Amino acid sequence: MILSGWVKVRRALRIHTAEGTWDSAQTIALLGPGAWVGEMAVLDEAPRSRDVLALTSVRAAGIPAATFKTLMLQEPRLCYQLARSLSRRLRLANLQADLEQQSPPVRVVHALVQLAEAFGEKTEQGVRIIYPPLQDLADLSQVNQETVAAVLNRLQQQGIIQPLPDQQSLLLIQYPKLVKAARLL
Repeated sequence: MILSGWVKVRRALRIHTAEGTWDSAQTIALLGPGAWVGEMAVLDEAPRSRDVLALTSVRAAGIPAATFKTLMLQEPRLCYQLARSLSRRLRLANLQADLEQQSPPVRVVHALVQLAEAFGEKTEQGVRIIYPPLQDLADLSQVNQETVAAVLNRLQQQGIIQPLPDQQSLLLIQYPKLVKAARLL
């Protein structure tokens, strides 16, 4: 479980073109404090299917598989928390499928709102989230980096978001406006 900090979950890709084959990775999720990682491998006893890389300094708690299984049988609250986490991920996967039919700006806004809903920190100025690398946000939004940069720039010019580079954060100043735009799905 992530106690503090941010990570990205990636899937490996093997890309074949006329010029050759090369390995790459695609970001499929950004996770913050309170998120579970590695639980699926324990639950279904299969090898892990993704890798996790730190985006910031991270503190995490690890639980050996046998201990985790015992705790799951003894602690209903733990089961409930895990079920909620898995349900949130499934809902997000379903929404990702719906995003393909939305405009690129809506896709980017949706990714920002999802990060805020799952891991945002409410402040007096707005909701603070990690400032994700452009390629990671592009992967999550299913658009290219140039589109992400243009959308973020426009949102910043409109006073809707504010980068906080010294904190590796993005402040969603007009969060309700972003939520309304993301709900166009």
